[in-house]
Amino acid sequence: MTEADFLNYKKVITNFFPKFKFKENTSTLHSLYFLVNNSFSLCNILLDFEKIKKDDNFFDLIIEYREFYARLLVSVTLNDEFFTSNVVRILVEKLYRILYGYYNPSKSIRRIRTSARKNLLRGTNLTDRNAEMLDRLYHVYSELIHDTHPSTNTKIDIQKRLDGNLFDLKKITQDLQCLENIFVLELFLKLIPDLDSTDTAIKIRIKSIFIH
Repeated sequence: MTEADFLNYKKVITNFFPKFKFKENTSTLHSLYFLVNNSFSLCNILLDFEKIKKDDNFFDLIIEYREFYARLLVSVTLNDEFFTSNVVRILVEKLYRILYGYYNPSKSIRRIRTSARKNLLRGTNLTDRNAEMLDRLYHVYSELIHDTHPSTNTKIDIQKRLDGNLFDLKKITQDLQCLENIFVLELFLKLIPDLDSTDTAIKIRIKSIFIH
């Protein structure tokens, strides 16, 4: 990804969401854009080079994880903390289930999807720090979804809602960076453990992700 890609994204946002407060959030949105693209591209590397195969029990979850990351680039422009918090929490839960599938290859995708969250980490071998971080992120975004603050205004004022103060994009970006770190350390580097001796094509793809 390059700066030109970000400028194209900015152009799309400006055209489709002309009232989005881009100037006030350019730096943070820039960071979020590249973070989303990094995560999307890391998933693509694992899929394109068959580090995750179609018969792996978490293959579908990786695709879903990648797609929900892409949805963030639109959801943040809606100026609705509830929508974006939902997407982030889905990402956290997807990663829970991806890691559970990775550590339990004999489990069916149905079992992975339906297992209670409290049982997922028990079936993995995450570091204590990453397990605690994943758990924290889940609880933070669950609270943002469920602990709403209803308005006393009984009228549906769409313009007022859309013109309200933007939620904390910087915090969301920081939390997503934590999520990406867990993904890299607990999955990506275990599926591609020796980057120095890996295929040249993979090295080039990885290098292209982080040059921007």
